[in-house]
Amino acid sequence: MKGLKKIALVAAVAAVPFAANAEMQALNDASMGAVTGQAGVTIDLTANVTIGEIAYEDQGFLAFSNVSLSGQAGTDLDDIRLTIDVAGDGTDLGVPALGATYLAGAGFDVSGANETPQAVTDGDLVIALRSQSGAPVDFNLSIGEIALGKSTSTVGNLNSAGDAGTVLVSNLSIDGLLGPIDVLINEESNSLNINAYFNANGNLTMPFIGTSLDFELHNRR
Repeated sequence: MKGLKKIALVAAVAAVPFAANAEMQALNDASMGAVTGQAGVTIDLTANVTIGEIAYEDQGFLAFSNVSLSGQAGTDLDDIRLTIDVAGDGTDLGVPALGATYLAGAGFDVSGANETPQAVTDGDLVIALRSQSGAPVDFNLSIGEIALGKSTSTVGNLNSAGDAGTVLVSNLSIDGLLGPIDVLINEESNSLNINAYFNANGNLTMPFIGTSLDFELHNRR
């Protein structure tokens, strides 16, 4: 349970940059009516997150040091629009159309995509991630080290310059693009369907076996 408590604490700390940049505004009756009258909830997101260390404690530790999530080349992770909607009779669906047609001209090779169009019916939950501009969202995920530590290690110092034992991974960097991601939960059939477009490429070093490698992730087939 110690590990779960630390994960909860890390999640709270990670949320601080978002809270620090959020402006709280009171809503009057008119603006409240406008919100409740809309189809679904739309959230526009911008983030540039840096975390010194994420430590999972069991008996010893598994630590992720110098973690950052941003756009590519150090820019903000932005242009993201998340829409959440519980569909009604088909007239209030507030999400963009599902399907590969959204990607036309967006820089994605979808010729081999295995997408099954899904009908949205009354009572279904739809979660859709899109860019605001229509272009793919670029991102970078970097992790300085992933290391093991003994039970006597000190949280906040679990890296090769501190209390780390075996360093499993170092200098992990992933650049990628996110296309449309659609999650549909069907109320009648109790089923979950996910259509997602993405690609990523990166590199890492595994010091404990003396190996470095480049890799590519995609869903082209």
